[in-house]
Amino acid sequence: MKGSTLRLVAVALFAAVVAAAATREIDHRDADARIFGAHAHLRGAALLAQVRQRPPATLVFGDSLVEGTAIDTLCGEPALAAGAWGARLADIAAIAPAIVEAARPKRVVVAIGINDAVRARPTDPAAFAAAYRALVTPWQAAGLDVAVALPAPVVRGRPLGDGNFDPARAERLTEAIRALAADLRLRLVPFDTLPRDANGGLDPALAPDGVHFAPEGYRLWQAIL
Repeated sequence: MKGSTLRLVAVALFAAVVAAAATREIDHRDADARIFGAHAHLRGAALLAQVRQRPPATLVFGDSLVEGTAIDTLCGEPALAAGAWGARLADIAAIAPAIVEAARPKRVVVAIGINDAVRARPTDPAAFAAAYRALVTPWQAAGLDVAVALPAPVVRGRPLGDGNFDPARAERLTEAIRALAADLRLRLVPFDTLPRDANGGLDPALAPDGVHFAPEGYRLWQAIL
């Protein structure tokens, strides 16, 4: 009896440790989502104030790659890089409609998706496709020139590359964007054509940390845009 009791206690303790670790992981993921969501909210407020003062002809919505770009003109007209660090599609969908309504631009570019392929909290491709359609169809119906961008690849073998982002999930999201563009006849921005290495990932020279561009990476990214 004593041995059985000890085994039961050991099993219970092991289960408790596993449950606690899982809870900490869930809490960590939730904390990341809250932090990035809060940043997107603050960025949205700042961008809204900005477009009310100087409405751009083109709005480019996206994540840290967009927030970090210095681009301010497209098609020979003023443009605004409306990015938010860590943003997922849901974060952009929460802030973009008000910004578009205030700016009344000629064209909108949506360059979002790689953060929806984060291994720790991936977005379901079907839900992603439905939310993406719900975001862009009102703009298209209003007569705006809408372009959607395919996510840029990440570097293989880097913690912030495929260590953090799931290339297989990113490819499924890419195909969802490609299908949506074909269905709605939207312009497609092929950031997936950026130079790759022998492993199929982004050329490490373009993004030393695995995902965020160095100056040469941005030069090529902006040329595609």
